[in-house]
Amino acid sequence: MTSTPFWETSLSSRAWPTHACSMPKARFSSLDVAAIVSSLRSTVLGYRISNVYDINPRTYLLKLAKALAT
Repeated sequence: MTSTPFWETSLSSRAWPTHACSMPKARFSSLDVAAIVSSLRSTVLGYRISNVYDINPRTYLLKLAKALAT
């Protein structure tokens, strides 16, 4: 009996945990930042930061506005 290596199996055949995490991550790694940038790039392309709000010592809120055409 031979088993298939895990990298040759499809994602749907893997057993992924279905429970939700009860605590958010304490820190973002560079990989987390790259993933966020990749997912937001198409959404925020063509916008500029119009204001930055300091919500608390660890949270910033960025207000975006459409960039003016030149």
